[in-house]
Amino acid sequence: MAAYFDRLARHLERSDEPVPLDFYADVVTLTEGGRTLSFRIKDVGPQAERLPTLADWREISRRGEGSLHPAGYRGCFFSAGKAWFETNYPDGRFALSGFDKDMPWASDE
Repeated sequence: MAAYFDRLARHLERSDEPVPLDFYADVVTLTEGGRTLSFRIKDVGPQAERLPTLADWREISRRGEGSLHPAGYRGCFFSAGKAWFETNYPDGRFALSGFDKDMPWASDE
């Protein structure tokens, strides 16, 4: 997990480009406007409008690994469930798997 947040911080320091798709799980679930949509990340590009914004990713980076709460055998979340992460099986890659655009960021945890 630490490597994920280190890579994210480096990307955000060096670029205003969208976060590369390898920061996302293979299947991502987004909630927006009361609707939930799950899709394969490879079917969209990093420019897709519905993905978390750079501001969201900066907030994810700011909160970092220390704000994560465990949620089952391979998942975790922060900000009361606004952002979900999981370790993909079988490769063990840590990645964002869910994001709720409707939910406000909870105060620092």
